[in-house]
Amino acid sequence: MEAVNRDWLPLAATALAGSAACAYAMYHLKKRAPKSMPPSPPPLNWLLGLGGSGHAPAFARPDLHRYLTEWASKLGGVYVLYIKGPFYVVTDPFLVNQVLSRGDMAMPKHEGIYRMLDGFLAFGLPQFFSSSDENGDLWRGYRKGLAPCFSLDSLKKSFPKVRACTEKMVSMWETQYFATGEAVPIDSWMSRATLDIIGHLFYNYDFNALDSEHNEFVEAMHENLVALSQSLSDPIGDILAKLFPTAKAKQSAARTERIKALFTAVYEAVKSRGDPPADDQSVGANIMRIKKPSTGEPFPEETVFATLCVLLIGGYDTTASTCMWALYDIARQPDVQKRIAQELAGAGLLQVPGQAPARQLEWADLAAFPYFNAVLKESMRLHTTAATGTVRVCPKNAMLGGWQIPKGSVVWLPFHAMHNSIHNFSAPEVFDPERWLGQLPTGGKPNPTPNTVHLHATATAANPPLAENKADSGPTHPSFATPHGDARVPPSKAMLPFSDGSRGCIGMNLAYVDARTILLSILSKFWLELDPSVGPHDKVEASQVMALVLTSGIPIKLRLKSHAPL
Repeated sequence: MEAVNRDWLPLAATALAGSAACAYAMYHLKKRAPKSMPPSPPPLNWLLGLGGSGHAPAFARPDLHRYLTEWASKLGGVYVLYIKGPFYVVTDPFLVNQVLSRGDMAMPKHEGIYRMLDGFLAFGLPQFFSSSDENGDLWRGYRKGLAPCFSLDSLKKSFPKVRACTEKMVSMWETQYFATGEAVPIDSWMSRATLDIIGHLFYNYDFNALDSEHNEFVEAMHENLVALSQSLSDPIGDILAKLFPTAKAKQSAARTERIKALFTAVYEAVKSRGDPPADDQSVGANIMRIKKPSTGEPFPEETVFATLCVLLIGGYDTTASTCMWALYDIARQPDVQKRIAQELAGAGLLQVPGQAPARQLEWADLAAFPYFNAVLKESMRLHTTAATGTVRVCPKNAMLGGWQIPKGSVVWLPFHAMHNSIHNFSAPEVFDPERWLGQLPTGGKPNPTPNTVHLHATATAANPPLAENKADSGPTHPSFATPHGDARVPPSKAMLPFSDGSRGCIGMNLAYVDARTILLSILSKFWLELDPSVGPHDKVEASQVMALVLTSGIPIKLRLKSHAPL
């Protein structure tokens, strides 16, 4: 008698066991979930889902912001992920602004999560950025003490230093790249330029980053960012590497010590100058003189050092990323370049063939070009530097957008997802500066769909550089589609690349001054063209790592505008 083939039995048993596990996971999650739970994407790992961590694999990915954005578009302005329990993800702009406000729905930072980043930001030392206690000495002392450094008056006085650094870079490009026809590695140059600017403005310290193709600080920090992303994408491997040190782990430890030594050199240079004069409102001077509000005593030296570290990282790297992405977006849009050139030509800032050199960039120019500022804003929307946003904790039982949020819950506001959700913007994947302007140009696009945020850029030469971010002259109540009907917010709250509320980025004004000075200086002199090695747009987008760094650079070729017409 012929034997019966039972090779299929192990497969069938595995399939049945898997189905049972899936059914149990779904039952387990539903049983644990409070009533009126927001929608949730399917667990990415059913076994982890048994313990309430079914979405942890996405949380560990370096391109996490793309997952969050895709889910926001599919599920709406509030949804829930399970990562050691529920994480409430909020991208509805009206609800985001409630959480960031000082009102009844205000939620403090989740200090435990932010402390996890301190190892990268400040070598595990306490500093004000991570503090959740807004009434405590640490946050109140440094927030108030650093505010004068970032006032428009202070930045206006510092503007010549920013311009001088940018002019130096542009001059070097003309000699080094235009003459040879080589492409400019934009990512490296933006990091080096912003590091030199921050060094001079913050600490009166010269990193000499523009003077060398290989700057130790820039390269070490870039390696650290990539390593951080890799460790997040492989948390188990990262833990094993710490328990059983490998050559790679030893290299990481050595890199951390090297970076700490570089930070220490800056700190020692600032400290060696002694008590700063009263009129010195630089960051370095203020962090040395800030005292505890409650006692008037100085902060511990380790806190001062940690604050220097976090401000230096935040001051140069995020602005470098913003400039890099803006140049990339402009280079891939010839019509955008031409329209910016027309604005600059009308103000005498364009190098026109056969005419005298363009005039020097002035402070008032930073807010004088509505279309250019709309382009920058649109690039910041598409490539939000702080892509994963901010994480808060719900201090009491609350209703958020119709959903019950239990006390102690994690509430996550991912800004990239907010800026790129189809519920907040029409065709969010399209680079469209027109959505920030008050009227369409001749031959412009049809009226946008109702859920398009369509803001005015009202910057003029008489306004401070950030005027258009404070008061827009467009529609005062753009609509956003949410799971519970239309929510309405002022247009200035529709996009939050620097967060908002009391914990909004303290350096926002400086970031805009730096970015606009750098970009306008470049665009007044050069036409930009992406090097063929960059590849298609989807390839570039896929190479983002938490929207801060790229696994590959963006080389751009230059043409002098003084040698070519519009």
